Amino acid sequence: MRLPRALQAPVGYLLAAVLFTWPLVLHPAGLLASVQGPGDSYLNLWILGWNVSTLASDPGALFSGQIFNANIFHPATGTLAFSDHFLLQSIVLLPLYVVTHNVVLCYNVLFFGSLVAAAWAMHITVRELSGSEIAAWTAGLAWGFAPYHFGHFIHIQLQALYFLPLAFLFLHRTMASGRTRDACLLGVTAALSAIGSVYYGVIGSIGLAVAAVAWLLLKTDRTQRLRVTAKLGLAAFIGVLLIAPVAWKFLRVQHDEGFGRSLAEARLGSAAARAYVTAPPGNLLYGRSGILAPAADDSVQKPTEQMLFPGFALVALAAFGVWRARKEPASRALVVALLLVGLVGLVLSFGPDGFNTLYALAHRVVFGFQAIRAPARFGVLVLFALAGLAAMGVRAIAQTRPRLAAAALALVAVEYINAPIAYVEAPNLETRTGAWLRDAPEPGAVMYQPLEVSGPATTPFMVESLIHRRPIVNGYSGLRPAFYDGLTQTMTQFPSLETIKALDDLGVRFVVSRAPMTMAAELPIVERARFDDGVIYEIRWTDAASASLAAESAKAAPLPALGPVPFAVGETAVYSIVWSTGPVSIPAGTATFRVEPGKQGGRFQFSVSATTAKWVSRFFEADDRFESVVDDLLRPIVLNQRIREGSRSVDRHVTFDRRDQVVRLKQGDTAEIAVPAAPDSLDPISAIYYLRAVALPVDGTIRLPVNDWGRNVSVTVPPGQPEVIEVDGARVEAIRIAPSVAKRDSQPALYRLTMWLSRDARRIPLVMTVDGLAGVGSVRMELESFTPGSSRD
Repeated sequence: MRLPRALQAPVGYLLAAVLFTWPLVLHPAGLLASVQGPGDSYLNLWILGWNVSTLASDPGALFSGQIFNANIFHPATGTLAFSDHFLLQSIVLLPLYVVTHNVVLCYNVLFFGSLVAAAWAMHITVRELSGSEIAAWTAGLAWGFAPYHFGHFIHIQLQALYFLPLAFLFLHRTMASGRTRDACLLGVTAALSAIGSVYYGVIGSIGLAVAAVAWLLLKTDRTQRLRVTAKLGLAAFIGVLLIAPVAWKFLRVQHDEGFGRSLAEARLGSAAARAYVTAPPGNLLYGRSGILAPAADDSVQKPTEQMLFPGFALVALAAFGVWRARKEPASRALVVALLLVGLVGLVLSFGPDGFNTLYALAHRVVFGFQAIRAPARFGVLVLFALAGLAAMGVRAIAQTRPRLAAAALALVAVEYINAPIAYVEAPNLETRTGAWLRDAPEPGAVMYQPLEVSGPATTPFMVESLIHRRPIVNGYSGLRPAFYDGLTQTMTQFPSLETIKALDDLGVRFVVSRAPMTMAAELPIVERARFDDGVIYEIRWTDAASASLAAESAKAAPLPALGPVPFAVGETAVYSIVWSTGPVSIPAGTATFRVEPGKQGGRFQFSVSATTAKWVSRFFEADDRFESVVDDLLRPIVLNQRIREGSRSVDRHVTFDRRDQVVRLKQGDTAEIAVPAAPDSLDPISAIYYLRAVALPVDGTIRLPVNDWGRNVSVTVPPGQPEVIEVDGARVEAIRIAPSVAKRDSQPALYRLTMWLSRDARRIPLVMTVDGLAGVGSVRMELESFTPGSSRD
């Protein structure tokens, strides 16, 4: 029995998906469509689970925007916007979830269905553009099952390649006919691509724009150009209108949290040249054999981003398609457009390490481009172009040798076949600790112990939270809120009175540990339940615990006594910043320190402004200003931070609450967060001026508690050593001090500080160096000019 033509492609690609993903079809709820357990695949499982369970219980959350207030990183809001949101995919999968309530099944169906849908969409597009069925099968197979898909197992959002071919089809129709209907469909499919994946919203828009410009330039009729341009404007308007609700939410979160990827970050996710001849390890022909397996020493670029191999057969067919286009004038515009799309994708996939000027320009002016952490993913445009051009080649072959065309299609398929894939087992969502937290009547958030800054180990907690849906302090995502690093550092001391108070201030009621913890009797925390998968504790404050906290706080060592204040209002010091890596030292910018009149009841305001040099701005542009208002004892009252670094624009406000022994962190329009701090904590700026005003020890050391945006560190200053140094070409007598910086968990910081102060009453910092910065090298600040103050206050 022959299938109707309309069903042949979807059924064919369905069978191909079974083959290429074997043995997933045998265990749709027992395995997870990933070769890695905790990590990004668990993150995406949590996102999908959060969405479908929220939509099932409260469909209105989609329209009110409450669905974005997911339960991680408590008390942050809008946390679903920290990664791809999967809203579109979740709506499609909602009926399956309502029937099965199985999130793992939904996840696997999404993966499997994405491959089929991408291949089918390309098939439809190429069949119309080429008029050839065998060409459509070639392009569909390449687009739906190329190694790129299986190199990104852990990134299920990157399987959302089903809308881009359709958008390209409607772009072609709009260019050919100028019909309003096609322009509207172009806007709709381009918007759906952006809603389905933030990456493909940016990447796809650039690809469509390049193709549109190519086609417009090849049109000779000026009137037709104007009409088509108007239709493209209509498509753009519709696309923007459709994505605006989601984009607005992302923009608000980006603004409040100061998110944005710098060029330096983008470099780490760029494709190396060998990425295009690297296949996933599971590829039967090239991966398992080791012929094109990923390099084991991929220490700079992310290995997951380096598997862009399109297949030798596909490249050969594409080259033949370009060659044959010389004899087919009707296909020339399409071939030129595909070539340009592929070329732009190739150049941008290399990120800042490729054509830096072009990439930096796009990073600066293209909306959404700053969200690109992994430029290597522009490689999908290369794959798209090759699939389309290979289809043209197969069509030409089929016109005279249909069997050879079929053999070429088979060769493409053979290069893509995977060995039986070693999927990981699906996580257990129905844990006993999760069920207890779901059923407990007491309200309150949860912290899973240990609280980590980032890493795969956090994601099982997130998946477990789908059962009880309580807010959890833990979180793992593409981005994280600004307060999180400081909070995780504080929690390295858990359990202690200070950390329990911090959790209580955040509205946390329960702490879950995978193993029993030793708790001192005076701690305000009790065990509530114990299971084989975890122990649940509840925070319960008592009068005795509060008294112990007050007594412990009274033991805090005071700051060393001040001597005569050696600076005055109006003092200004300008420093040149030199960046050193290996034997090379290059000017990187300037920093200006000023002593200004105090505000908000303070004695002084210490301000520091820093700007990068012009050449550095090509990679990392910064124009920052920090203002520390201090009291009569030079202790900070407030610290204001204005950070402008590339696409990152954020304003921060820190209040030092000495009575409650916390610092209160406020960023943008986000809620204020309180983090424990020593009663006499300094900020990094006031610490420099405080150090100038204390008597340096002849022997022994002094210690300064410093809080840097919620991160508590202890700065130990040993006796100073006299030295003669060279500053601006002159030899100057100085005192060399080398403060050691230790984190709250007593671990040394990942950098070393050294300062040279002038050997006079002013104690002017002449040179300051920071060594051992991970991935950066060393930074040296040398005094360039100095203006003394005019008054002491």
